[in-house]
Amino acid sequence: MKKRKTLLACLVSLSLVWQNIQPVFAQESPIVENEIVQIRSIQIDQTNEEETWIQIAVENENIDAIVLTIQDDQNSYPIQPSYYQEGSYFFLPIQEVGDYSIEKITIQIGEEEIEPDISSFASLTYTIVENEQEESRKEAIDQAEELRYQNWLNGIHVENAAGAGAPYWQGEAGNRYFYDGENNLFESGRSLRIMDVSAWQGNIDWDAVKNSGQIDGAILRLGYSTDSVDAYFERNISECTRLGIPYGVYLFSYAENAEEALMEAQFVHSVLESVHAKPTYPVYFDLEEWSYTYNGKVYHSPTSPVIYESMVSAFVGYLNGKGWNTNCYTYRNYLNKECNSPYIWSLTSWIAAYTSTLGISNPYYTGDFKGWQYTCQEHVDGIEGDVDMSAFVDTRVPYEQLEGYYLSLDSEISINFCMRFSELVLNDPDAYMEFMYTDGSKDTVLVSQARKETIQDTLYYVFPWKVSAKEMTDTIQAQLTFSEGKSSIYSYSVEEYANYIIENAGVFDAKSVSIAKSMLTYGKYTQEYFGYKTEQEPTWINPLKEYDLENWKYILEDRNDNIDFVG
Repeated sequence: MKKRKTLLACLVSLSLVWQNIQPVFAQESPIVENEIVQIRSIQIDQTNEEETWIQIAVENENIDAIVLTIQDDQNSYPIQPSYYQEGSYFFLPIQEVGDYSIEKITIQIGEEEIEPDISSFASLTYTIVENEQEESRKEAIDQAEELRYQNWLNGIHVENAAGAGAPYWQGEAGNRYFYDGENNLFESGRSLRIMDVSAWQGNIDWDAVKNSGQIDGAILRLGYSTDSVDAYFERNISECTRLGIPYGVYLFSYAENAEEALMEAQFVHSVLESVHAKPTYPVYFDLEEWSYTYNGKVYHSPTSPVIYESMVSAFVGYLNGKGWNTNCYTYRNYLNKECNSPYIWSLTSWIAAYTSTLGISNPYYTGDFKGWQYTCQEHVDGIEGDVDMSAFVDTRVPYEQLEGYYLSLDSEISINFCMRFSELVLNDPDAYMEFMYTDGSKDTVLVSQARKETIQDTLYYVFPWKVSAKEMTDTIQAQLTFSEGKSSIYSYSVEEYANYIIENAGVFDAKSVSIAKSMLTYGKYTQEYFGYKTEQEPTWINPLKEYDLENWKYILEDRNDNIDFVG
């Protein structure tokens, strides 16, 4: 714990006075009379947060100047600067650690200087020392963060769910759809499943997270306040970069005004620069309710939208000016009260509501990346305990985006990857998609050679990839390589998509469902025939018997061209 100044006193005939919970050491004596000045008391006061003061009470308020001469262990010197007066009380600051005794008091009224008799106070000795019991503001904020963490562990922050049911997902990575508890599709399109993490999740196994396929990206806590970096931020951002996991960042704000919000923004910029961050998602200004106690005073989050407007303007304006795409995050109730301002709403793209529906519509935000944090109790492989989870809709065109894929069957079975690319990729003549098989072999296709298809007025770049029937359960991976580096790795299989059609039969027509079943049956029988991955079996197909295989096998012999067909 950081040390702060406080006082101990060795006093002769000293009476102890308590004021505002902080100790005030004073020596009272019979009034020392002077023709002009009467000194009632001399006290040491540390109720001010930053400084220690000697307080002198006099009868006459018409004093032009007052100088206190004190003696430390080596020298005698006067202190006069920065004193202030409240009625008949004069306060003179002492800021240095050391041992002090009062030598004399000089009071000036008009042209006259007076040195009252202070013999009854002369034996007063004060020691200003470091005290481990007093906390700094940073430590107070740290304690508030610890309380927030404990509340999070205990679920205190969770709103009661309302409505018919809980929100839910359908589909797999790259083709997910998010529905609220009333079966409404979130933002009428495909969603990204994005978790947000901090030191509260501890040491994350990012390889396990990546391999699980449970998330599409992450938003990492950079820290909080103006100088507290999250203990795992540097590792988390390094791991996301290594594994190609898209990420954004957020800062939990403890600012009370625009000046402090600007300091937080400067802190964020400094940290992002130091780790060479390249976030795919925005930088978020996390606005929530908070409070902490520091030196006996309670500090709390602003309650006025006007103050929050100035804070958001300072934070977002500074970081946008530095090239960081910056938005706001808050929870629904806070957005409706403390942050209820069209300006703040226009920058709030991420809203928390742990209810069956989002329960709010934001007409002021017109951006292309918006999210709903719907729970704080999700489970992801590689993370111990709970994690916050959000559904995001991203209508931006990044370097690359897999918009979907479909199967085609002509002479061979093909997985068709439907991609969208940014102008940077399309203008790169060397950009290519690389396809990787389970046996380690690879093939490449230039982006410029991709087949173009327009579907519902949107241009897609289609990469068909052919597979044999026995390879229907194999996972094919695809990755873009271009001038700026490599994209995320997309992984899919024929079986995965066929099963998706079967499991969502209500969405597809009967012919598509029948074809999907036929393809899986064909693939399974082929695997049995060639002895390829016979341990894998679609759950809806009955185990094969040897006589099934014989009945399935077709042989055409004794042709005139001496060719026999087996298949």
